[in-house]
Amino acid sequence: MKRLISIPLGIALGGFLAVCASREDAAEGGPSADTLAADQPVPSGVVEPAADSVPPELLGTAWRLVELDAGEPVPEDIQITAEFRPGGIAGRSACNRYTGPVEIDLTAGTIKVGALVSTKMACPPPQMENETRYLGALERATGVTLETGRLTIRAADETGGTSTLVFAPQEGP
Repeated sequence: MKRLISIPLGIALGGFLAVCASREDAAEGGPSADTLAADQPVPSGVVEPAADSVPPELLGTAWRLVELDAGEPVPEDIQITAEFRPGGIAGRSACNRYTGPVEIDLTAGTIKVGALVSTKMACPPPQMENETRYLGALERATGVTLETGRLTIRAADETGGTSTLVFAPQEGP
């Protein structure tokens, strides 16, 4: 008899905890995967750049990171992407999804990425390490070029050097 009661109680408790966790995220204003789509507005409390702050050449293309630092290829099993929309950037950062405001001037070669928000899933160490490096470099980005189908973003790294993110158009879904 004890066993029969403990199974339904365990299921009910698990459901209750799941509901509480999702309500806690919503109450804190935390992002969910649903709010991180490329066509969604930037979260409240974040100043969104003007709609023309992303050049038309970058709109409508899904970009896949191919080099995390110039010459260091991203492993095929690690998916890091960027999609630009008017005033913003969104994508996959190896493990999680992210979004945030961005201002790009290809003529001047400048980029400014605002505060990024992302989902908070934990993944194996290789994905988490690449994600941390990518998001950090993206938030520190200052330079950008688009040449021969390659998008290159440059950022100062923690040691005073430069990190280089190299993207190519993503093939397939």
